[in-house]
Amino acid sequence: MKIRILITIFISFLFSATSFAEVIVQTPDGKSVLLKDNGTWEFCTPKTSNNSEGFQEMDLDDLKIDIKILANQKVKISAIGQYFGDTFMIKKEMMDMSPIIVSIEAIPREQRKAIVKSCGTGAPVIVFGRIGKVNFQDGIIADKVEVK
Repeated sequence: MKIRILITIFISFLFSATSFAEVIVQTPDGKSVLLKDNGTWEFCTPKTSNNSEGFQEMDLDDLKIDIKILANQKVKISAIGQYFGDTFMIKKEMMDMSPIIVSIEAIPREQRKAIVKSCGTGAPVIVFGRIGKVNFQDGIIADKVEVK
């Protein structure tokens, strides 16, 4: 009886191991590692560059892919900004249907006014901020927004 239970448990472990999806984890020294479902791994290296202000300049597509592992990181993103209702979001292009929500509550009034005036139909922007929760989802808490 015990052997049959052990065999059943072993077989269930074999089948469950094949159902895992890829996952990104961080090592104790802060590096991100992609654990693949085929049992291999690789370091995640988002295309970033550090500037003098401490913000990582990154592409919006890389941010969308890596936003979970970038929590609390400072980023600089060039994108199309759109202000709709009371929500500011950034997109790769106007037809991008998966925008990143940006909290603009902490930026100066003049920057918020520039967003309201220029981004109703979309305008190029540079967002400096920290990755965090915005409206219960991953987004950017802006420190500064430059409307071009």
